[in-house]
Amino acid sequence: MKNLAYALGILLIALMLYLGLVTDAERAPSAGVRPGDKAPDFRLTKIGGGEVSLRDYRGKVVLLNFWATWCPPCKEEMPLFKDVYKKYRDKGFEIIAVSTDASTDVVKDFISEYSIKFVVLHDREGH
Repeated sequence: MKNLAYALGILLIALMLYLGLVTDAERAPSAGVRPGDKAPDFRLTKIGGGEVSLRDYRGKVVLLNFWATWCPPCKEEMPLFKDVYKKYRDKGFEIIAVSTDASTDVVKDFISEYSIKFVVLHDREGH
């Protein structure tokens, strides 16, 4: 009887884990945007005020970069993005940098330190 109770307990735990995985898989986001697909529209707060929608940039070439001030590779790539933006902005090229930092002040300091001129949006909730 003791072995049967033990086996049923293990089976119940396994079933709960399985159902949890199935439920998570159903809520999982889609595979994302594939090359050639249009990115889904979104609206976020612009550092410095106002809101920006990706739709505002239709018809332009847009580099959409998700980053954070604490991310070493993000810090490393900013000078390159600045150079590319400076070179191509007059030809319809835009960079939209979406910060996932918790604090707007930290992002403002980063923009100032790196002299960023392209659009920086703040998504503190990580959408």
